Amino acid sequence: GGPPARAFPAPVETGSNAGDRPPSGGGGAETIATAEDFWQASSSVMPARAVGRLFFRSWDSLGQRFFDSSCSATVIEADNRSTVWTAGHCVFSTHENIWHQSFLFCPGYRDRGGRPQQSRDCPLGKWLPEWVATTPQWIDARCTPDGSCSVAEFGGDFGALTMYPRRGQLIENRASSHVLRYNITVGDHTLFGYPAVPSSFYPFDGRFLYWCTATNFYVENTLKMPCHATGGASGGPWLGPRNRQGRAYLDTVNSHGGGETGYLSGAYQGLWAYELYQLVRRS
Repeated sequence: GGPPARAFPAPVETGSNAGDRPPSGGGGAETIATAEDFWQASSSVMPARAVGRLFFRSWDSLGQRFFDSSCSATVIEADNRSTVWTAGHCVFSTHENIWHQSFLFCPGYRDRGGRPQQSRDCPLGKWLPEWVATTPQWIDARCTPDGSCSVAEFGGDFGALTMYPRRGQLIENRASSHVLRYNITVGDHTLFGYPAVPSSFYPFDGRFLYWCTATNFYVENTLKMPCHATGGASGGPWLGPRNRQGRAYLDTVNSHGGGETGYLSGAYQGLWAYELYQLVRRS
């Protein structure tokens, strides 16, 4: 799964042995993040309301089958009021050269019973995409089967979906949104996501929204933060300053790293991301 080490998103884990409330606090090794935990507040309040879990099916070339996977994603401000922002590898597999299938997005997701995608897990509804896109750079990337990519290839790891209306309502009107910001290299950020691969730090199972606050650093067109999210958190937002309503600037998304490495990485959100946004914001 991605983001740990390789970029591919993790298979959905239902967490059948977990309680209905998210655990709090870290596990084995000492954490290096300024602060990290599971989101204890209601999923109906910002900034969490606009962040959700993205379900889909991805291709397994060895097993010759599609299997259930999940990532994280965010409703963003756009002219069409229907746009969701995520990582490129959450919509397209560069190694398999194939688009993922059967997307379903739940903003404000919070698993209530250990079985994913139940209606009560999706308080703001289940949303289906009309159109899915990523950057040409990510489509052209030639990553290894385990998801290892070069810095330049990870630079295009952005994806977007435009969602069909649901019951006559647009997703941004229903879930609110965060605002894309470009060319940010360093600053204080809070990242969010739904990690699904257990680690020595947390019993991740994808059921609950994780957050981590720290000051990132920048190297080789990559933003890095000391956080421990694992596979399934891919595509989750890095949020900067926010207003009193909880709407924030979104400066990049979880791309790779995390887990035992202790550092999550996001691509520099510059021209490639801007061009992708221009492609989808009115579609």
